[in-house]
Amino acid sequence: TKGVKNEETVWPEMVKMHDVYNLDVAAAVGWLKSQPFVDKSRVVMSGVSYGGIQTLVSAEKISGVRGFISFAPAAMSWRMVPLRERLLTAIGNAKAPIFLLQASNDYSTGPSEVLGPVIRKKGPPNNAKLYPNFGAPDEHQKGHGAFSTWNIGIDIWSPDVIAFLGAVMPRQ
Repeated sequence: TKGVKNEETVWPEMVKMHDVYNLDVAAAVGWLKSQPFVDKSRVVMSGVSYGGIQTLVSAEKISGVRGFISFAPAAMSWRMVPLRERLLTAIGNAKAPIFLLQASNDYSTGPSEVLGPVIRKKGPPNNAKLYPNFGAPDEHQKGHGAFSTWNIGIDIWSPDVIAFLGAVMPRQ
């Protein structure tokens, strides 16, 4: 247990780094919005896993994004209590709607179980959805990354994401 205890002592510092890393995400969004081919009034952000964490931090920190779609945020690091707290704060301070998606056989369903109700409580179009297993119950990598990126996973969640996009970016 000594290694676990030592690991826990660095968790607060690891969580602080997400805000530091988010400066790069904000810079990338700024650059993207400056491009002539981008309609800066219709930007949506999405990320998977670590990118899902950054998506939620961005929801708090980055203005001018219409919605944030977070796949399996912190599922592999859910035991980090300070990270959970940081994500709850980010959701509470979000500048735009959030949609959190996750498969039931992810490494941990804690994000859906803990963050999901807080997101849904904000009211539509905010939403969180825990989908059935993607692959076998013990195929956690499939439930984590493949669910969000493989075409057969996209076929499962795309109707919900399209509905979310329609809600945060109505047709002009």
